[in-house]
Amino acid sequence: MAVSSDLEVEARRSGRSGRIEPWVFAALVVLQAIPLVALRYFPSEDGSAHVASAEILNNFHGSFAEYFRIRWFVPNLAGHLLLAGFVRLTDPVSASRIMVGLIVVALPCSVRFAVRSIRPSSVLLSYAGLPLAVNFFLHRGLYNFSLGLVLFFVIVGYWYRVRDDLSPRRALGLGALFLITLVDHAVPFMMAVFVVGVEALWPVVTGVSGAAATSARRRLRAVTFAALPSLILLGTYTVLERRGAGSRWGVGTLLANLVTFNRVLTAFNRKELVFSTLVALVLGVLTLVNLVHTRGRSWRDPTWALMACAVIVLVAYLALPDTDSDGGGGLTARLGFFIVAFALLWNAQFAMRAREGLVVAVALSAAAFGLLGARWSTYHAFDREVAEYVSIGHVLRPGATLVPLNFVQDDNPPPGMQYSKSARPTLQASGWLMAERKVVDLSHFEAYLQFFPIAFRDGVDPKASIGNGKIWIDQSPPDVRLVGHDRAPGHPGSIDYVLVFGLRQASPEVRHAPATERVLTQLKQGYRRVAVSKPRGLVQLYERR
Repeated sequence: MAVSSDLEVEARRSGRSGRIEPWVFAALVVLQAIPLVALRYFPSEDGSAHVASAEILNNFHGSFAEYFRIRWFVPNLAGHLLLAGFVRLTDPVSASRIMVGLIVVALPCSVRFAVRSIRPSSVLLSYAGLPLAVNFFLHRGLYNFSLGLVLFFVIVGYWYRVRDDLSPRRALGLGALFLITLVDHAVPFMMAVFVVGVEALWPVVTGVSGAAATSARRRLRAVTFAALPSLILLGTYTVLERRGAGSRWGVGTLLANLVTFNRVLTAFNRKELVFSTLVALVLGVLTLVNLVHTRGRSWRDPTWALMACAVIVLVAYLALPDTDSDGGGGLTARLGFFIVAFALLWNAQFAMRAREGLVVAVALSAAAFGLLGARWSTYHAFDREVAEYVSIGHVLRPGATLVPLNFVQDDNPPPGMQYSKSARPTLQASGWLMAERKVVDLSHFEAYLQFFPIAFRDGVDPKASIGNGKIWIDQSPPDVRLVGHDRAPGHPGSIDYVLVFGLRQASPEVRHAPATERVLTQLKQGYRRVAVSKPRGLVQLYERR
């Protein structure tokens, strides 16, 4: 692999002087992962739904085949297949813990690989991977995107190691990495192609001459060759499956989130902002210092390519509408992460003195474990709530249909229940029942969206027949049709079980709302209560008469 002679010298020096440091980094990565993997139900919003889809992929027969179909031409495929493999080897709960552990370990390691590939003496900056690993997106349960972040940093590191001698074989390797990333998630793939493309294009645009120009054009052709097959696949998918835009955040909110790393690192409570802001402060100060040191450099200098990437993504972050109506884990939040990533990579280009690097590593490590401490009580509270939720699973008959109804929401809970600002672990906790008891959850949200591998079969549309045209799991109270739904188009057949979550704990306004009264009337007409969860009675399970 080709690196400059200066960087080879730095690599040898860092190897001699930092023999203990890699072990310290590895120990911190493992120490951060252990308590997360120890939780039975890691608190994420979509994680249980992903596990349920993995169970469908593994057991696509019987009731699953009756209600669902599999779509193989989607970008979110690789993570689902990986999780399905974990489920096949172990069980749904263990598979989820393995997936979380894999992401939390692999992301800091991939950041370190990228930073060392850019400049070995900046390796202590890779400690930013610790807080970045347990991020907003992991708590939202966006496992495919999180794995895509790992692949993004791997591609950046690989590019910096081979760019000066991009042989056909290495270009094929780059193309393979692009394709794997696309099959996992489209956004990290686009960001990887973007940064490699800008890096390859920079010397051509800035007007290098002679042998350098010939080499730059050859490198650009190789990158085009590597990325083109994946870009064609993405273009084909985009044409076939168009997706509308959501609302646009206010500029003030966007900037406030950016300077505190809110919705990059935070997910549950305001205490997290203290430590996410510390990470933002460390990277911000480093950026200002390096900008001062590079103020005399020509814009043609290749070190500006990564800064150009950060600026372009910043403009997109401020200008583009989001892809989620609630502004949760959509495009805007993801672009915010890549602004941070490009700033981190740009700073990695500049040598750090030992004392400066030590301060940066300690501050970033402290922020990572500070975030863990700020979330710990929330983790345990949600672990208990989800455990109680799934405790009624033994009553469910495998192959039966289930409709969960949520009368409380994690972002607006009654007293005594756990609050979460952004990630809502109980919202789709019925996914655990689907995975463990092999029931058909008719609220399974992945089956309603075109970018997941699981979809409802043609003619089956519970959203229309039960939810009156809406996905009802985030409605409190839910407006649903439990009796007479079979007369509506798209009806899925009988509803064998109805799971009522949080009705006893709901506010008086929710308990006495007209929608709640309609639900209770329908339950009285067609169902009988067969189980109540303990110890708090969070869940009541009704079976069809």
